[in-house]
Amino acid sequence: MEMQQRSILAIASNAGDAMEEALKNPFLVPLKNNKSVVVIGKDKFDELQNLAKSKNDEE
Repeated sequence: MEMQQRSILAIASNAGDAMEEALKNPFLVPLKNNKSVVVIGKDKFDELQNLAKSKNDEE
């Protein structure tokens, strides 16, 4: 039930800017092949989406 309240941000072997930002408040779920799922709260996910949207609007 608790997992439904969280969002999976990305699966990646190396972190981009958004991943680095998310790594400040996540927990990592390690997978095979040296990859991890970064799981963050919905509020943080929304914050990152808004940040990405505002950066896209600037370009």
